[in-house]
This record gives sequence, C-alpha cells and structure tokens, in this order.
Amino acid sequence: MLAGKSAVSIRVAVVTRPEMRPSTLFPPDFDLTVPLPTLLRVKSTKVGAAVRVIRTIQVSRPGILRRGGNLDLATRRVTNCVLASIGYPTVPPHTTARQYREMFVTDLIPISVSTLLPTEVVGLDLFRQETESEHCKLYRAADYPLTLDDLSRLKHRGVTRLFINKASRSVYQSYLRKVATTSGPDAFPLTARVGALNEVVRDVLESAFKRDDVTETVNAAEKLGSLATELITQDEFTVSDLFQVLHHDYATFTHSANVAFYSGLLANELGYSKEDVEKITTGGLLHDLGKLEIGEHILCKPGKLNDDEFRIIRLHPTLGFKKLAHRDDLNEGQLMMAYQHHERLDGKGYPVGCVSDDIHPWAKICAVVDVFEALTSQRPYRTPMTRSKAIALLQRDSGTHFDSEVLACWKSIIQRNLAS
Repeated sequence: MLAGKSAVSIRVAVVTRPEMRPSTLFPPDFDLTVPLPTLLRVKSTKVGAAVRVIRTIQVSRPGILRRGGNLDLATRRVTNCVLASIGYPTVPPHTTARQYREMFVTDLIPISVSTLLPTEVVGLDLFRQETESEHCKLYRAADYPLTLDDLSRLKHRGVTRLFINKASRSVYQSYLRKVATTSGPDAFPLTARVGALNEVVRDVLESAFKRDDVTETVNAAEKLGSLATELITQDEFTVSDLFQVLHHDYATFTHSANVAFYSGLLANELGYSKEDVEKITTGGLLHDLGKLEIGEHILCKPGKLNDDEFRIIRLHPTLGFKKLAHRDDLNEGQLMMAYQHHERLDGKGYPVGCVSDDIHPWAKICAVVDVFEALTSQRPYRTPMTRSKAIALLQRDSGTHFDSEVLACWKSIIQRNLAS
C-alpha cells in the first residue's frame, strides 16, 4: 500500500511472517509510514538496517521518538514488527536506540527444545541457527507459542536447541521452574518436566559452583535431589525421557547433573527406597565438588595430562570429601560418593586404593555412572562414545573395577532404552 512515492506502509514488511497479525498490532488511528529507502535497506542490510529503522521511523504525531529517547508503546509495537520480519531481536520496554544497538553484540545462549511446550507462551524471543557458521535469526517472537507442528518439524530436522538473548535468561528460568515444579492435575508432560528440571539443575549448580559456597551448594543439591526423585520414581518415567534432555558437554556442573540423574535412576532400579534414592541423587550432584579446587587449564586440557597434572586431578575426591565431611546434613553414603567414586574393586583406584568390601555401595553406583557419563559426553580431547560402546567398555572391567550386580543393572537399563 503506497503512502506516497517516497514511502511505503509498514504493513508490507509485516505480512512476510504469517504469525504476525497486523490487525492486533496497529491501533486503528495510527498512521505510520517508513521512507522507501529505509524499507529497502531493511530487506538488504540486516543489522544496520534494523538500527536505522529505530532512528528513522516517522509517525503522524511528532516527538514520539526522539534521538536517544524511548519508544512509546505504539511505536515499539510497529518497530518490533519490522525487526521480527527480518529476523532480529524485538525491542523491550523503555529501550533507547543506543541500548537496542548494544543488544546485537549481546551473546545469545542456547536452550533445549525439549523444554518448550505447544500452546505455552515462553515470553521471550526464540532464535535459530541454521548452521554453525550462520548468525542466529528469529524463529518465534515472544508473544507467540510454538505449535505441535513447529516442534515436530524441529525434531524431524534434528534441531535440539534454540537460542535466547542472555538478558532474557531470568524469564526462561521462571518458565523452567513453572514447568518443573507444577504437580497434580495441572502438571506438564513428564518429558518436559524432566527436561525443565535438568536445565534448572545445571543452572543452579553452575551458579553455586561459581560462588564456591558449600552451604549454598548442599542446600541447592538437596532441593534439586528431591525434585529429581519425584520424577525418577514415577511409574511412567522411562530412561528415554532422560536421554532426550541431558546435555553432554564437559562442564563440571553438567557432568554432576547427569551423574545425579543416572545415580537416582540406577538406585531406583536396584530397589532402594525412595528416601535413599533421593539421598543418592543428591550425592550425585555433589560427587565432584573437589574439582572446583582444580584449575580449568587442567580440567579442560585438550590433550593428554602429564604426570603432575594427573596427580592434581587425582586429588579431587579428597578435596571434595574435606569440603563436605564436617556437615551433619549429609550421611556416610553421600560422603563416600564424593570420596570413593574412583576406587576400584581390585584396589587399583584412588585416592586410597580400597578393595571391594571397603567401598560403600552408593560409591559403587556412582563409580559406574560416573565413567559411563564421561565416556558418552564431549571432552576436550575426544568425541563422545555411543551408549552401546560405553557399556561394552565398562563390561570389560566388570568384577575388577566395577561391581558386577550394579553394572549388570545399568546395562539392562541402557539396553532397554536402545531397544525402544
């Protein structure tokens, strides 16, 4: 719709995205036009054009957008339509043009697609990266829910993650907590709850580990262990629910989260009481606490460790035990998960070289899933192993390194998942 030779109605740009309904975004008496050169730049120069749109939008009421001033609601709605149509972040309330430009250099952070639900409005812009070399582009604006068809297409194309602005992290965390903790008749599907809880666990552990506050970490681990146990012990829970949502990078907090879920799952399968499953899950969250005392240059070294570096790595069970040993809110089994998860039945483990009868049963559980998780996750020095290959490798050490009964139970869990 032409508004003059030098201007084009902004509606022309908006209708390029079907989920953007212009009728709900434009007040009836709002007459807005964008100069034709600006619209052409929008279609061609991406980021620079998006910034220029904010600075050059003209409305029938002068003074609404001043240089360096805030955008009022109507102007922001229209501007957001333009930005969304070219795949760039929309404008939050009370944002200046300069602040918006700064948004483009703000890092995006990945989120798991498994935590997103059809009909639920997450409340933040979702971005997608087609290839590793491409910039992220807007996939779905904040006000629009994903549909079942959207999620099916993402799954079919192998898309496991989308991105959000780092500034929106708190909004995403609130959404995750809602999904993970809502129970009763209003509870969300189990897979979504497991995925959301896994994200919450990783986020809380990362924050607690960075602050290196043992009391905060233990308190968080106990709360998260309780939530995880509620899901793990449900009759309809399956291991595939878990494998669909876990991350597999080499961050200590990711490894600890995965080991916690695996430990609780294995303990439940072995017939432990729900109370013990909860304590074992909590112990899994804390088992590598000693690694916080070891430098990243060693933990994330891309090559083989030298003798001195390996000696330092071998200290982490003792360091973790010392951090936790004085606490009266952890039991012996949880302390031994931190202290003995690298001990081996034949006495060739560390830090002490305990033999079978001296290793706590909970530490034997942790030992199996700790190695399995490490083998199947990305490491700086190698790619992840398949679950079947990891089980075959563990099986070679059954009865010498690992408890035969515990390993057989874990193997059964994995094989059931592979068969399904």
